[in-house]
Amino acid sequence: MQNIRPHSQKEKRLRYKLCGVTWSINKGLFQHGLKKNVKIIEQAIIMLESNIPIRRIAEKLDVNPSTIQRWKRKKIRIDRFKYIN
Repeated sequence: MQNIRPHSQKEKRLRYKLCGVTWSINKGLFQHGLKKNVKIIEQAIIMLESNIPIRRIAEKLDVNPSTIQRWKRKKIRIDRFKYIN
């Protein structure tokens, strides 16, 4: 771990000291690349799993329904990938 150093605290990136390669701590996780607060996203996923309609979730969380749909698709992709591996 001596060769791995923080690269950016804001973006939560690390850098391998020897070759300079950087990567995100969240790479491969559901949160990777999402800008909304993680708590809001988690609430949306819980509501989706409870079969609450997307429009109602969007109204409660004050986000666009297309955003909820995009989170849903991303969650499905991540879950499939975890199942395969």
